[in-house]
Amino acid sequence: MPIPESQHRSYLARQVGTMALSHVHVENPMAQVRAAAWCNSVSRLGIHLPLFVVHDLGCLLTTQLGPAGYSLGPHSALLAQIAPPPGAQAMLVRYHALLTQLASSEVVEKLAGWRLRDDLVAVLLTRILTDTYQRWRDPGKSAGAAELPLDLAMYRSANVARHFLDFDSQPIWSFLEQLTAHDLHIYTSTELIDLDTVRLLGLFKEDTANGAEALGSSLDLVDLFSALE
Repeated sequence: MPIPESQHRSYLARQVGTMALSHVHVENPMAQVRAAAWCNSVSRLGIHLPLFVVHDLGCLLTTQLGPAGYSLGPHSALLAQIAPPPGAQAMLVRYHALLTQLASSEVVEKLAGWRLRDDLVAVLLTRILTDTYQRWRDPGKSAGAAELPLDLAMYRSANVARHFLDFDSQPIWSFLEQLTAHDLHIYTSTELIDLDTVRLLGLFKEDTANGAEALGSSLDLVDLFSALE
């Protein structure tokens, strides 16, 4: 049964609102659109994550740290508008620490230099976060999940703080607590990524110039996930 348009818009607004908690800043305006594409692919694998987490970890895997890449830190102005509940500040500090630790990983640094395809980024994110997501005991964690649009204008014009405040934020804070409680597991899962396998999968791309389809374009997300396992 197709998801009603109003429900689809509601899910999009909630996801955009979570970007108030994002800690990775990228100048390229297409970063959020690319994150939405990753989010869609991860959802097809049965993992329904907040957009800000997919955005932040995905940017670490695809962008170099520095003026031409990304910077780390909270959106102080947005956080001031949403007024996080008691205890949230400690979770945000731990989240920042997790991102800083991941950014310093040699595995992440190498992956960021390889210009990975979006489907491969999505599979890596799924591999890193699946266990943490599955252990999150929120009965409504997949409710209303829908495809996010890949329209830059919808993200650039969004009032992130307003969208965050329009919905019950308890599930988002609950997931952030889950995420930071499993920070060591997330870091270990990242460190255990087999770089040789990722490099091999990254070599196979669609050869449109010669009209030939290489292995990578014929592999679906499940196949890619299995290959990394």
